[in-house]
Amino acid sequence: CSWIVVRGSMIVDGYRRSPWELKKTNYDQRTTNNVQRTTNNEIPLPTDNFKNLIYNLSTVPTRTRRQREVLDFIIGYIDGHGYEPSYQLIARELGVSSKAGIAKHIKALEEQGLLQRRRENGSFKLDVGRSEVIAPSSFEINWLDAPTNGFQPESYEAAPFALPLFMLGDLSPKSVCAYRVTDNSMSGKNICEGDIAVIETRSYLRDGDCAIVSLKRKDTILRQYYREGSQIEMRSANDNYEVLRVPGEHVKIHGVFRCLLRPAT
Repeated sequence: CSWIVVRGSMIVDGYRRSPWELKKTNYDQRTTNNVQRTTNNEIPLPTDNFKNLIYNLSTVPTRTRRQREVLDFIIGYIDGHGYEPSYQLIARELGVSSKAGIAKHIKALEEQGLLQRRRENGSFKLDVGRSEVIAPSSFEINWLDAPTNGFQPESYEAAPFALPLFMLGDLSPKSVCAYRVTDNSMSGKNICEGDIAVIETRSYLRDGDCAIVSLKRKDTILRQYYREGSQIEMRSANDNYEVLRVPGEHVKIHGVFRCLLRPAT
């Protein structure tokens, strides 16, 4: 029997496997280039140091947004309750229609080495391999779902994009989204048309906050927010743009500006 280490991953029967999925198999000598072989009756179980080496050498596969949500929920539930949630509970909390959908995501996470399923007392248990997984250095950011003022979205707005975690400071990745700036009303703050504003999504603002709001459910703008009684003033940082005054009930707050990305030209 033998096992293969290729760039820190386990290849067994032609499939990439996590260290927990090692199974006995036979390989022809012709297929053992760059192969580490053992000839005893049992496949050696990897030590903790060896598992760490496996994950440090490998590139953690990209997870889908739903897979990350499933993994985050499982980790949070175990931390809070001391035991793992059922498939039915995960499906209900994440709005998935069936347990089969959750089982598919858990299988994918298991293949990535992030979870291990084991049968105990006639049911499946889940073990989270958090200590062996490299902490991610980036996260996926989605675009703000808001009226576009009649502007056609750019092609890159069709999908989320990756952003380094260090840009967030103390913010949670779950609390941010992106917005493409559509005018130069905040050019005095060096926020220009075409820039990508990263915003912290929240429903409250303080006077002077640079914020993204929708007016009367049709226009979305980025300006400085001020409240004057029942009226909201959205002030620009460019003398060519007038102050907008709108009743508070016609203003939907999306969030507050946190940082800026500027596409290369």
